[in-house]
Amino acid sequence: MKKIRVIIADDIADTRRNLKVMLSFSEEIEVVGEAKDGKEVLTLIDKLNPDVVILDINMPQMDGLNVFKAIVGNYPDVKVIAISFQDDKGYKRILERMGISCYLVKPFSISQLIEAVRKAFGER
Repeated sequence: MKKIRVIIADDIADTRRNLKVMLSFSEEIEVVGEAKDGKEVLTLIDKLNPDVVILDINMPQMDGLNVFKAIVGNYPDVKVIAISFQDDKGYKRILERMGISCYLVKPFSISQLIEAVRKAFGER
């Protein structure tokens, strides 16, 4: 069985670690990389060829919206799940119009995260 290859991008190390633990509950998902800022995400996509990126919207170097635009423009097969503490409906609609696979508001459950990854992967 092919595993769903995921990169986690969040500027907080504890959040990246927690997301990785949450995803470990699914045997079909493999975390292949972690990024602490927006620029690092794009470098890792080049190197690791993920299926899905879990992308925090508020990050240094390059915010999530600009990273998402770069992913859509340069890596159309990579699907993105946006995560944020902000439950901003307007921002969510902008991302949805741009093609975001899912927008999760922190905190979310293990099952919500795993289902979002599966859904995003199914869109490929």
